[in-house]
Amino acid sequence: MGRCSSLIGHCRHAITGSNGNCGTEFRAPKAECVVRILLITNAFPPLSIIASHRAYGWARAWAAAGHEVHVLTPTKYPFDGPRDLVLPTDGLHVHTVSYPWMDQAGQNSTTENRSQSVPWSHLKQKTRSIRNKLGLSADIRTLLVPSLVRRGLSIMSDKAFDVIVSMYGPPSIIIAAALLQRRTNIPWVLDYHDLWSGNYAQPRTSFGKRLSHVFEQAIIKRALMLVTVSHGLADYLERSFGVRPYVAYFGYLEDDDDPPSSSYVPRWAPQLVYAGRVYEKYQTGSKFFACLARVLARRPELRDGLYVDFYGPDQSALQPMVEGLGIASATRFNGEVPQQTILAIEREARGLLFFDWVDSSAKGVLTGKLFEYFRNRRPIIFIGAGFETEASELARRSGLAVILQTEEEIERFLMDWPASLPTLTPDDAVISSLSCKRQAHLVISEIETKIQRELNV
Repeated sequence: MGRCSSLIGHCRHAITGSNGNCGTEFRAPKAECVVRILLITNAFPPLSIIASHRAYGWARAWAAAGHEVHVLTPTKYPFDGPRDLVLPTDGLHVHTVSYPWMDQAGQNSTTENRSQSVPWSHLKQKTRSIRNKLGLSADIRTLLVPSLVRRGLSIMSDKAFDVIVSMYGPPSIIIAAALLQRRTNIPWVLDYHDLWSGNYAQPRTSFGKRLSHVFEQAIIKRALMLVTVSHGLADYLERSFGVRPYVAYFGYLEDDDDPPSSSYVPRWAPQLVYAGRVYEKYQTGSKFFACLARVLARRPELRDGLYVDFYGPDQSALQPMVEGLGIASATRFNGEVPQQTILAIEREARGLLFFDWVDSSAKGVLTGKLFEYFRNRRPIIFIGAGFETEASELARRSGLAVILQTEEEIERFLMDWPASLPTLTPDDAVISSLSCKRQAHLVISEIETKIQRELNV
């Protein structure tokens, strides 16, 4: 099993914590030997999407703890998304692979790259339905699997690695990691911060879903350990594959790695801010808009003091909803802005708007943006689905959230704005335990424990 015996025999981490529980006593680990980790991920800086935060946060935390971290990731191009997430990578060994017909020139991180990605974002939005139905056959990233495997083998030929960690998605990352595990027999840990065949937001035909599930099940049998972001998703994965994943919350980056913009100058005083993608069919956005329309009809003077600012991709689906309700004057769609800018905007806002997941069968959906909200310690106006979810429970524990489960509660809150905004006391112990750094230390400790158990069998 590669160098896993050195990981167990000589590496001891001073760490306390529990499987996904917040508020536990925590001491940062001090590695007594170097654990050599190959982290395979598609989402990684400079790609400016929320999934990049988790992979980057883990890599930085492990490197800061004294481990040797090699990151294997595809070169980023305009069709991948905006590429202006410029974060320090000192202490990390980053290896990139490109499509056979392209070079690595796309990796540059400049502000202009955000505008270059906009046409691709529109194209992906228009073709999302058909791509979801076709699955792997419509995902160009599958063509990167041979390059990822070759580069991974080359990296591991020079040094003995202790563990391979892969971050889903897309499926090509899991496929490449499974092939590397098979070739090297090095323990493989698979992190599900999203689902593959059971993805709630990407419905497929029944046949396509079954076929994808069988393929996924065959691949992940090689994994030593599964990790996921919530207890609800852990339940789903256990029912689907018969393996109980370890729960490590998505986490947030801290200011030392990802500081807010120092040059941001507000054009207006932000009231309610929503940051990130909105899934109009799966989140409570439509409920909030309907309530806002009724409140503005009763109190039209609120239009001068209550604005909702949206920042993020694919806002074209929301604009007709707003215009049809007559609340366009109270909403602003600002498109995508750089990560450091949105952090600065969130910290200026009176409240951060969050839409919960509405499907009661999709338990455990915890979007990464919720953790970014925790990090910024501003009041979270949490628009619930009408029932308690894992997201709402965690929001309550943070001490930052105003949970509004019913339309009556939403309207009453908006009617009295801004007097309805209470003074909140954040629970710093809970919030601090939810950083990527803290969660990454718990994960590496659990990996060590898991390998030890395997060796003792």
